[in-house]
Formats: sequence, structure tokens, C-alpha cells
Amino acid sequence: MRPILTIAIPTYNRIDKLKLCLNSIISQSNEKIEIIISDNASTDGTKNYMENLYSKNNKIRYYRNDKNLGPDSNFLNCYKKATGEYIMIFGDDDVILPGMIDNVVGILEKEKPIFMHLNHSDWLMDTLESYTLIKHGKPRLKEEGIKVYV
Repeated sequence: MRPILTIAIPTYNRIDKLKLCLNSIISQSNEKIEIIISDNASTDGTKNYMENLYSKNNKIRYYRNDKNLGPDSNFLNCYKKATGEYIMIFGDDDVILPGMIDNVVGILEKEKPIFMHLNHSDWLMDTLESYTLIKHGKPRLKEEGIKVYV
């Protein structure tokens, strides 16, 4: 079955941040998503970590470039590898709050938007191993919540 949503994460040498990002996504199990990691030839252990992780999780697909192609090509690789009806590009340092994936998938299924904007804010972590929200600022943009364009 084709996933409705591809969460694509380009990365390069930021394994600690990538682990937090992936933990926040994987903890929100949803059968209608796939997760793609496009690694731009990291040298910090990303390859070993990802090979172990994706061997245990069939929703994750890991692609590693033979050499660093630069950020733009790595970003575009995410689009080339995605199979979902919709694609969400995530920074390897982005972390999502509980319930976000189910909310987004529900809107995608119901509204079938052509574009969707999710607002975000800065926040502080208690440790590098945890993505528990301690404090967050005001949303970066004036609107609140999810904007759907149909």
C-alpha cells in the first residue's frame, strides 16, 4: 500500500540531532507513513546507526550518498526517493510533539490539500536524549495551528 505521507530527512554529520528527530517520529507509529533518510556521506556514525535502525523498522528507508553532494542535491534526493502521496521535508534537528503525525495524516486524508503549512516554535530540551518539551516560545508566524489549502 502506498503511504499517504513521506517524512523525508536530509542529513549530514548530525547524528545526535538525527536520533532525537527520529525518536520523535518513530514513537508516533502510523501505518500510513514512510520515513526516508538521505545521508550526505556522513562520517560521524550515522551509517552504522541507520543500518541498525532501519533493519528493525520497515517504515524507514535509508539512502547514503557515496560522497557529499552538497545540501541542495541531498534535499532533492528526498523527493526522488519518496513514494508517499504527500511529502514533508524535515530538518534533521526538527522534533515533533506527540499526536502531530496522526493529525496531519487525518487532514491529508480528509481534505486532500494541494499545500499545507504547519506553524512551529522554538523550544528547549531537558537533555540530548529526550525531546520532552520544557519551554517553547510563541509561534514563529502570526497564524496558529494548521493551515490547509484545497
